[in-house]
Amino acid sequence: MLARKNQTKYHFNPKKFRPALCGYCFLPAQSPRLLINSDSIYGCCCKEHLELIREGKKLKRVAVACDEGIDYTINASKQSYLEISKKNKSYILHEWSREDRELFYLRIVDAYLTWANEQARTGKLEKVIEDGSI
Repeated sequence: MLARKNQTKYHFNPKKFRPALCGYCFLPAQSPRLLINSDSIYGCCCKEHLELIREGKKLKRVAVACDEGIDYTINASKQSYLEISKKNKSYILHEWSREDRELFYLRIVDAYLTWANEQARTGKLEKVIEDGSI
């Protein structure tokens, strides 16, 4: 459903819908680098990886969640949960409007990726964000 909203009659809107990770190495994709096939769109972090994806090559790496990142995400999403609950007059997630559920999930994912990106940028294995800010 989200992809359909972000598509235009020509193809898709890269400002609203774009891969977040490189299809080869799973690092953050650089915005203008996209490989568009008839049925898929891959983000790329560099020209070399764009060529490797064209050749059908990919690393066999998978992402894993980290307990400290999950803790940060829970704390970061609490305020959003409370605000959206009040707006929907319910603390029961499945009773919220679909739009508000999408917004809440987006904020959860964004909070975790913010934490993970900061951890990757600094290389610290201990808690990266101690005061709740980045």
